[in-house]
Amino acid sequence: MKKVLLVVTLLFVSLLQAQDFEFLKKAYRSDIAFTREFADAVAINFKGDYTFLSSRESKRGDVYSIIYIPKLASEETLKGIKESPDYAYSSECKECLQLRFKVFVEGGNNDFEIAGTKKYMFNMFSGKFLDLFPFWKKYVAPNDVAEALSEKGYGSMRDNQNKVIFNFRRDSSGWYIQNYSDRITQ
Repeated sequence: MKKVLLVVTLLFVSLLQAQDFEFLKKAYRSDIAFTREFADAVAINFKGDYTFLSSRESKRGDVYSIIYIPKLASEETLKGIKESPDYAYSSECKECLQLRFKVFVEGGNNDFEIAGTKKYMFNMFSGKFLDLFPFWKKYVAPNDVAEALSEKGYGSMRDNQNKVIFNFRRDSSGWYIQNYSDRITQ
């Protein structure tokens, strides 16, 4: 009986510590509605007090950005972002959290005049470590420890079976989480 209880407990604990692969895989080929659902799943764990600013597609049509700003952002910051001609790549707001999705058309064929369906693949988001880490821990790498990840400067999760690859890195401008799942044949 003790062995059965131990096995059940270990199974339960492992399920609690599992990545949410279905949620991450949905972000690989999503519709426009899911982009906001995904962004809100990130934003709900922010340490600071942020609010949704807006979303827009880049002028080239290849990137879709969703931006959250600190509730206490200055009017100058707000104005700079809103007036940026293509804020999919805007650096106007260093304290903002910006999620980027690659935009592509699935099933289209110009030769047969088939328009196809616009799809969105989560690409990356950047922000402060303490705002990004809760998402990383909840959905990607539940066993990672914040202090060790911060000290190392990066974390990576690759699961070929579930076809997901995510990196959590620090660079000269701050922290970002990036999806590399498109490098695995889907």
